[in-house]
Amino acid sequence: MSPSFNLYGCTLIVLAEWKPPVYDNDHGIKLVTATTRRNSPNSIDSKIHHNNLINNILAKVEGNLAKADDAIMLDKDGFVSETNATNIFMVKKGMVSTPHADYCLPGITRRTVIDLVLKENLILHERHISLSEFHCADEVWTTGTMGELTPVVMVDGRVIGNGKVGPVTKKNSECLQSSDCRIRRANSFEERLVHITETLLQNVFTFVCSLVLCLPQRSL
Repeated sequence: MSPSFNLYGCTLIVLAEWKPPVYDNDHGIKLVTATTRRNSPNSIDSKIHHNNLINNILAKVEGNLAKADDAIMLDKDGFVSETNATNIFMVKKGMVSTPHADYCLPGITRRTVIDLVLKENLILHERHISLSEFHCADEVWTTGTMGELTPVVMVDGRVIGNGKVGPVTKKNSECLQSSDCRIRRANSFEERLVHITETLLQNVFTFVCSLVLCLPQRSL
């Protein structure tokens, strides 16, 4: 448990795997609200892509038991944070809202969709959103690498809008699939790849330095 016992630095493992979207992006998905809350950033910062996702797993189990596709997670104050695996957006009277990224991971797809919404000259708010607002929303969608932009047609048994993919959701989904958008997403991926490479090189350098320090010193 003590970092001082680590003589050789961190071990970085990069595993790339391609998968098709795991959600039904044509007809939409159903969500339920989990009793398991999202981690507080004061304990485990959700903006860090760490492996301590036990809360998310427990929320997903709740969703599975409720026969839903995923589960909405609330923050410690009872506001909507995200789902167990994706960021979440809502539309009401033409205005798009999404929770602050203080209790959730500010994902690349989330950032891309925010840019798309602003490009379409739509009003967008990043704010605290109550669960009841999602229940009464005209449209809801989620964003993430595994599902890209996924319509939500039901939350906690309440039909969203008319139960079909809404116009704002459809337009942003189509734009997300466009070539220009994919180029921007590729650039974002390249930036992350550069960051990962730099971190890897730093770890290799730390390892070499630690190895040199551990070698027996020859007296002159």
